Order: sequence, then C-alpha cells, then structure tokens
Amino acid sequence: MTPNIQVFVTELGLEGIVPVAMHRVARRLTDTEHLLRDFLDLYVRDELMAMPLVSHLAAANPAALAEMCARNVSLIAHRASQLATLLPAKDVLDKELSPMQPLLRLLADAVAPANLSQMDFVWMPCL
Repeated sequence: MTPNIQVFVTELGLEGIVPVAMHRVARRLTDTEHLLRDFLDLYVRDELMAMPLVSHLAAANPAALAEMCARNVSLIAHRASQLATLLPAKDVLDKELSPMQPLLRLLADAVAPANLSQMDFVWMPCL
C-alpha cells in the first residue's frame, strides 16, 4: 500500500474507502460466527506442509507441526483483531480522534519509509 492510498482523505475529512473496507473485513472475519481460527488452521497447515523443511520436520515430529500451525494461526487472528479494533466513543469525543485510529496507526507504520526500506527488493516494483 502506497502512502498516497494510505492518506486518501475525502473533502469531509474522512479516512476514505481503504481503511473503512479493511476495518469492515476484519470485523467480519473476527466474528465468532465466521470461525476464522478453524478455517485458518486448515490453510496454514497446508501452507506449512508445502515448505520442504517443514514437511521433513512434520514427518519426524507431528507435534512440532501442530505447534507451528497454532502459533501462526494465533498471530494471524491477533492481527485481524487489531484491525477490527475501534476507539471507545469517550476517547473519540474527548481527543477528537478518528474511531479507526488504531487501524490508521497500523497503516502509517506499514507505509513508513523506514519500514519500506527493510523490505526485500523483490517487492519493490509492487510499490
């Protein structure tokens, strides 16, 4: 995501469509009815098994694969819950902040030049 997209602000001072869309998707995925963790477990396990080093480790120690899968699923679920977080109404009114300030902070960190410079060069054309 480029800084131009991240700072997309409408005439009314709203954050624009990108943060709102990210927030709505994250909220839906973290609802209990969507069972994000259950479905992620299947996909993460398949992705881990596709890696040659992990598949050899899993053949020798199936418990290690289960632990790696659980750790990755918990990290993904934690990040999704961070994207779905809104500020309390009291903080929004008192400090005059956007309700989606945590998401905007994550987006700002993602497009910070210091963080972009740490990316692998393979991804640079995508910016």
